[in-house]
Order: sequence, then structure tokens, then C-alpha cells
Amino acid sequence: MYFCLQRRTKTASGHGKIIVTAYLMGSQGTPKQAILLDLVTTTAHTASIFALGLLALSSLLDI
Repeated sequence: MYFCLQRRTKTASGHGKIIVTAYLMGSQGTPKQAILLDLVTTTAHTASIFALGLLALSSLLDI
């Protein structure tokens, strides 16, 4: 069962967040560090989605 879940984790989206969260928990991270991690992850994800959207839009409009 463990190996099936491990394989699923490596191929599914979000596996990087799981690894970073596990490291944070293992290193006795503070709530402040967890909030900072959340803010950085959310900002990076949102920025990449906007960039991808702009790229798609520019290819549709032939800019």
C-alpha cells in the first residue's frame, strides 16, 4: 500500500508541497514559518497561472 501511495504522490500535482510541508513539520517549524510558506507558495502559484494565461492569450491574439 505504501509503495502505491508513494508512486501516486510522485506523479500527482502538489507533491512538492507535500515534501516541503513534511520537512517543515520534521524540522519543528513554527506557525510563522508555515504561514510564510503558504504565502510564498500561493503567490508563486498565482503568478505562474497568470503567466500561463497571458501566454495563451497572446498566442490566440497573435501578439
